[in-house]
Amino acid sequence: MEELAEYHGSISKRQAEEILNEAGRDGSYLIRDSMSSAGSYCVCVLCDGWIYTYRVFKQKDALWTIEVAPGMKERLFRKVSNLIAAFKIPDQGISVPLLTVSTCCSVNVNELNNWPSHYIIHPSTVYCQSVNKN
Repeated sequence: MEELAEYHGSISKRQAEEILNEAGRDGSYLIRDSMSSAGSYCVCVLCDGWIYTYRVFKQKDALWTIEVAPGMKERLFRKVSNLIAAFKIPDQGISVPLLTVSTCCSVNVNELNNWPSHYIIHPSTVYCQSVNKN
């Protein structure tokens, strides 16, 4: 999971909301650790000013799945990156397609003077502004 640019680690729900609201575009998303279910993750996505959170977890057979709208068929994926790619397509059981990655970049605070001005500081970590990966 750590190799995905959209993975922000163990940030809080509130921090995720702040990052996505700052992005300000429907379909902006990030992945964070679930605070209520150990070993699971959350895909948080911005839609119409609301943040929707979908739990991502690994099944017994090492395949990944995501909680979707009632009535939608459960889908299984070998990699989280494949799951994310599938949910970039409309009408897959989540509020809006995953369009814009809110990336996470951890850096040494002492290196900030060398960074371009389009980076913003977020509590104890530096987060890059959203990057459209379409």
